[in-house]
Amino acid sequence: MKQILLSVALIIAPVALFSGVHMVTASTAAVTTGLGDLSSLKTIVADVQAKVAAGDMQGAAARVTDWETAWDHGQTAIRPLNPTYWGNIDAASDAALSSVRAKPATPDAAKAVLASLMAGELTLNPPMSAQLAGQGLRDVTRIAASDSQLWFGILRANAAALHPVLTSLYRRLESFIEALDGKAEVSEIFDFLDQGRTGRQLIPGKHGGKRQYVVLPVLIDDTPGQLKRLFNDAGDANINIEDVSMEHSPGQPTGVVQISVAPESADELLAYLHGRGWRIYPPHKPANLP
Repeated sequence: MKQILLSVALIIAPVALFSGVHMVTASTAAVTTGLGDLSSLKTIVADVQAKVAAGDMQGAAARVTDWETAWDHGQTAIRPLNPTYWGNIDAASDAALSSVRAKPATPDAAKAVLASLMAGELTLNPPMSAQLAGQGLRDVTRIAASDSQLWFGILRANAAALHPVLTSLYRRLESFIEALDGKAEVSEIFDFLDQGRTGRQLIPGKHGGKRQYVVLPVLIDDTPGQLKRLFNDAGDANINIEDVSMEHSPGQPTGVVQISVAPESADELLAYLHGRGWRIYPPHKPANLP
């Protein structure tokens, strides 16, 4: 039971974490809407990013001081416009200053932190943040739509097994945050993500085992009957479909249907659907397949 719970935690945490990050950065990105024109500050951050990318950490440290001076100088005028948005950028600013000035230098960590700071400067409409999160957020928050009393009972009944799993996950997240802050090796981030991917691969397919499939991303128009026509064409190809998922971005006239098939059937179905006029993105193949 403990191993199962740990696997589930490692599967869910990276996906949920980054869906959450997407929401936070999208929300933070609305800063310029409430803080006025910050284009001059964006220019400084872009300069620092360029120097870090070129490996000039000394130059980056000097230029980031210009950011610090300009940001602090503008605090009195900018902060009252929207204290919440200002606080978001200020926290990202502190992280960027520490990362760029770190000794020894950590360019990879600095790039990540600066990218987060720059994201906070972009102009987006705040109500769009949930829409931008899209299908990924919906996938990892389905449990939130279920009965809380039901899940309370499940969690309470399994508290003894959950406690060490959640404690382990909490410690992993602490290491992850330290890596994001430049206080730990960047490898912590990759290890965390790799474990999530490994955990996902442990989920058995509909026939059991760890069978891997090729995914054909088929582009469909958002018009009545398109999904039915796709399924009919796939059925006419006489190829067994192992799994299907659909992604659709709000406001867009198209969607993408992900069709999972056995590797030995992928090329045949791809050719058949192409012949029926379907637009298909490059297939997603498991890493161990040619």
